[in-house]
Amino acid sequence: MDEALYHLHYELEDEHWWFQGRAVIVLHLIKHFCVLDKQGQGLDVGCGTGMMLQKLNNLCSAVGIDSSALAVEYAKKRGLQKVFCSNLTDLDANKQSFQIALLLDVIEHVEDDIMLLKQVHEYLLPQGSVVITVPAYCWLWSQHDVINHHYRRYTPSSLKRALQCSGFHIQKMSFYNTFLFLPAMVKKYMDRNKAADPRVTIPKVSEWLNSMLKFIFASERHLLPYINYPFGISIIAIATKL
Repeated sequence: MDEALYHLHYELEDEHWWFQGRAVIVLHLIKHFCVLDKQGQGLDVGCGTGMMLQKLNNLCSAVGIDSSALAVEYAKKRGLQKVFCSNLTDLDANKQSFQIALLLDVIEHVEDDIMLLKQVHEYLLPQGSVVITVPAYCWLWSQHDVINHHYRRYTPSSLKRALQCSGFHIQKMSFYNTFLFLPAMVKKYMDRNKAADPRVTIPKVSEWLNSMLKFIFASERHLLPYINYPFGISIIAIATKL
């Protein structure tokens, strides 16, 4: 991912509607589908600048790793101590030690997503959970994917196949970011010929619009435990280690 995006994430993610709405949805589904012990351990793979790691730390003892030293530096500015510039191969932790692992908009960044998922599988306790979010639909490919160094976007079937090949049992999978699908489509169409600028992918909006968008996006959590949305900008999945 371009370094400029880490600066932008750290600046925006504590308030921006997309980051905060996603956080609300992810935490709601974790509480609904995952069994966590406050004394147990959680792992945030590709933790970025640490906003979600900070929230996961309220549910368990959380460890964050990221391949970017800049991202880890920002995460430590939040007061997080257990965050490391590392990958799973080099992680100094015992296998089968984590109750939960987060892979939030991560696996699309790696060439071999199944290998990464298999590595996560090794670090989870039996019946441990992995929570994954990914961008949806190849035909939505845009400058956002270029700037973020994505290898692919997903469909439910392609994400299901990757999880099953890695030894996971899927508990929940659904599209999300559904309620804002139409305006997001319009925005992507308007930006299709713009230069690859991080500010295009995460635009700042006014305070009132930010609050409204966050409310709309986060409200998807109320139905998500019970239904699967038929379309959306992204996909979310929760799976357990067999």
